[in-house]
Amino acid sequence: MALTTDLSGKTAVITGSNSGIGLGIAIELAKAGADVVLNSFTDNEEDHALAADISAECGVTARYIKADMSKGDECRDLITKAGSWYSICPWRTVANTSSGVVRLTIEAKM
Repeated sequence: MALTTDLSGKTAVITGSNSGIGLGIAIELAKAGADVVLNSFTDNEEDHALAADISAECGVTARYIKADMSKGDECRDLITKAGSWYSICPWRTVANTSSGVVRLTIEAKM
């Protein structure tokens, strides 16, 4: 049985998402309606093309932000920049897939 969740109006920031598990998670979150921010430590045309492809195929907003997760200042900048684009607050869905570890925080119910 497939689990279906509507993530419309939510934003996911997925680290390590230009390939492998991270990319797969980003695509599935986008298919569920979440706007997605892709990330890795590279910054080339292919990275930005992945975001454009996801946006076109899933009908969501997808963007790419370069940030090296081993550098604290770049981690903070990633969330700051994503937040400025999407008005991210702690109550929104955020996924983190750095190094193949998945953490998913679902929207807080107030």
